[in-house]
Amino acid sequence: MNGDAVKKFSSEMLSVMRQIEESSESLRHSCDQEEFEFLRGQLGKVAAALMDEVLNPLFTEYPEVKPAGYFL
Repeated sequence: MNGDAVKKFSSEMLSVMRQIEESSESLRHSCDQEEFEFLRGQLGKVAAALMDEVLNPLFTEYPEVKPAGYFL
């Protein structure tokens, strides 16, 4: 992958992570507590998989695009 493609892909995947977090927060106000906790847990699994399977390998291979403060 060339440098521009890596930067774009990294940015897009980090945006997906932010969207997952925002979705979790918006659910807090539209679900009962039990449903919210279930859905938050499911979104957490998605976020963890995205980190483990996509972002961490990407930032290991291309450390120049790893955001400051992101820990592998």
